[in-house]
Amino acid sequence: MKGIQKRFIAAAFLIAVLACKVEGQTAAVTTVDAKKFAELLKKYPDAILLDVRTPEEYAEGHLK
Repeated sequence: MKGIQKRFIAAAFLIAVLACKVEGQTAAVTTVDAKKFAELLKKYPDAILLDVRTPEEYAEGHLK
């Protein structure tokens, strides 16, 4: 019984923390052209580009 209670408390705490973190924030999407994208990559050389397309979408074309 104690193990279940600990898991419940941990889950409730995690949900509360995540709710506080997200509250009041809105997601924004900005579209940029290739030239602006290249400028951003130069400005932020440590940026991570994460491609979340499906394998089929990736096969249609991708950056080197």
